[in-house]
Amino acid sequence: MAAGFRCGFVQPRRRTCSMVPAAKATSSSRVAIIGAGFAGLGVCWNLLKLVPSVEVDVYDAHGVGSGASAVAAGLLHPLNTRGNVTWRGVDAMNETLGLLREVEVWGQGEVFYRQTGVLKRAKDAKDIERFERIRRERENELELRVVRSSTQSLPGFIYTPSAYAVDSPRYLESLRAACEGRGARFRRELVRSLKSLRREDYSAVVICAGAAVGTIAELEGKFPLRLSETFGAEVDGAAPNLHMVHPEDHSQLLPVDPSLLGQCYVVGQPGGRAVLGALHSNEPVAAEDAIAGRHLEVSRGSGLEEDSRMEEMGRGVVGKAAGLFPGLLSSAGLDRVHCGVRALPPKSEEGRLPICGKLGDGEWYLLGLGARGLLYHQYLGSRLARAVISGDETALPEVTRRCEKK
Repeated sequence: MAAGFRCGFVQPRRRTCSMVPAAKATSSSRVAIIGAGFAGLGVCWNLLKLVPSVEVDVYDAHGVGSGASAVAAGLLHPLNTRGNVTWRGVDAMNETLGLLREVEVWGQGEVFYRQTGVLKRAKDAKDIERFERIRRERENELELRVVRSSTQSLPGFIYTPSAYAVDSPRYLESLRAACEGRGARFRRELVRSLKSLRREDYSAVVICAGAAVGTIAELEGKFPLRLSETFGAEVDGAAPNLHMVHPEDHSQLLPVDPSLLGQCYVVGQPGGRAVLGALHSNEPVAAEDAIAGRHLEVSRGSGLEEDSRMEEMGRGVVGKAAGLFPGLLSSAGLDRVHCGVRALPPKSEEGRLPICGKLGDGEWYLLGLGARGLLYHQYLGSRLARAVISGDETALPEVTRRCEKK
């Protein structure tokens, strides 16, 4: 167990959640899930929880969390990059916390998350006024604090204690083990066509292949997803974020070292480590590139062109994150770089939200989680599982069913 990780569960001030009752499934129901990242595992867990007798096969050529999920910084919180509460953010965070606790119990107390809170710095006085408006509008839903500073370089910030640092690889592996313990089978196979699964006589197929969905013959070009090559980094020797936020003693205001939010994330870890994310490449990327993520341990770089590019992008992540606060990462050294391809969904009135729905007879999808897989995998995974069991697409939030399939 990683040192310093402790369980912390904070109920939001108000929680609203409506669930559609599931229809009964027969003991012969068999479901295939394509993809073993956040989305696929979230659906798998909820199917097995709803109908323990259901048979679930999860297909992923490279195993659990091998795609874009591998780039996740592991910061669970309900805010967007502007400091406002994202769509269903508080409910989604709370439901993910509930799943984290279930998996923790299943794993006999193994802890892979801790409460940190999250803080977003204001650029100017206008940002402070906007933060105050957000705080007033959300005061019945979420605890938010706005702090003004007298220094010109730091006008102030907005902060919520309701944010958690999650060790994503360990969590996904623990969730896999919990699903397997309930009877799921994990198959390291690359699904190139839905025809191959139709021969297996599944009652339903759920597509959670992320940016690799275009590698499935029948689905190439079907969904309005933009692919983005995304890089994250890990560093050693990072100063505590709290020292950067305010050098004075604010232990009453910020009792723990907060994670930092902006156009990138800084998630402090025990032992002076920090996880940073993310930086998007402008290079064109194909669905084939999304089948598996790539990882580089900088000290063991091979000198190959691809490793050199990975290191260069990793240093770009550090530079971007360092801009959150002067001196934030001045003593940090780049240790690891991670790369995956994210599938970014189209914009809606609520921002860029995942898309999920029914593709055809017995075929469903949950795609486009982008950078919010950790936040939404339980919220949407549970609702999609109910839709699959009941056959009723209206079990899904209407705004996520907005996809016009080609």
